[in-house]
Amino acid sequence: MMRARLLAPAAVVLLVLAACTAAPAGPDASRSPQETGAASAPGAGPSAPGDPDGQDPAISVRAIGGAWVVSGTGFMGGNQYLVQCTGGTTAGASALDECDMSTSEQVVADEEGRISATRQARAFVHVGSVSEVDCTGDPCVLAVADLSDRVLAATAAPLPGGAEPPPAPTLTLSEEQFGADEGRVTVTGKGYTPGTVVRLVQCAAASGGVDGDNCLYDDGRRVIADPGGSVVARLPVQREIQLVGGGAVDCAEPGACVVANPWTDGARMALADLLWE
Repeated sequence: MMRARLLAPAAVVLLVLAACTAAPAGPDASRSPQETGAASAPGAGPSAPGDPDGQDPAISVRAIGGAWVVSGTGFMGGNQYLVQCTGGTTAGASALDECDMSTSEQVVADEEGRISATRQARAFVHVGSVSEVDCTGDPCVLAVADLSDRVLAATAAPLPGGAEPPPAPTLTLSEEQFGADEGRVTVTGKGYTPGTVVRLVQCAAASGGVDGDNCLYDDGRRVIADPGGSVVARLPVQREIQLVGGGAVDCAEPGACVVANPWTDGARMALADLLWE
C-alpha cells in the first residue's frame, strides 16, 4: 500500500496550492544573490571511518538560466540522494514527510567527499500526503538524504527569475453509470504535457483532504497524454471505499469521494468530485 497522500477536494475540480513554510535564514553577504548554502546540523552526516576531513555534510545551490547547480561536501560514496523539499526543511528531517520523492536522484561523492548535480528548476513540489506546495514565494529547499530517508543537509533553492508553476490540469467526469455498489465514469483530463503518464484513481475524501492510503489504486488507470495534452479513460468506481484504519466512506454523500491524478510526475494535481446518484 502506498504511503498516505493528501489531496484537497473541490466541486468538480480543485487544485491544492499552499505556500511553502518559511525558508532557512538567507545566504551570507559573501555569496552571490543567486547562490545559497547551508551546513547540516552537527552529527547529521555519516560517521563511518574515512569521512572526508571529518566534515559535516553541506550543500550550496546556484540558479543558472532555468537550472539549479548543486555542490556539496562531506559526503561518502553513493549512499545518498538529492531531492526537492518544502521550505524550512533542515538536517534531521524525514525526507518522506518533507520532500517530493518523485524528484529524487542519486548523487555519488568523489574521493574528497564532494558531490555535484544540475537539475531543472521546478516551481512546485508534491509532499507528505501529496499536498501541492508553491515554491514561487518563499523558496523551497534542495536537500541530500541518506538511504534511511533522513535529511543530511539542506539549503534554500530560490527560483530563477520569472519562474512560475506550469498551468494546472483539469479533470471532469461524464457518462456516469452507477449500480447499487459498482459503476463506471468517463474521466477527461486536459492541460497535461504531451506524453505524460497520468494516473487516474478514485479516492476517499475526509477532513478536507484525500488520504492516499484510501485510494482504489487497483482499479486506477494510467493514460498517456495525447499531443494536445488530453487524456480520456473509462474508470471503474465503487460506491463504498473501505478505509485502511477501519470503517468506510459512502460516495453517495457529497464531498466524500473524488477522482484524482496523484503520482503524475511533473504535473500539478487536479481532482473532480464523485457523487453517487
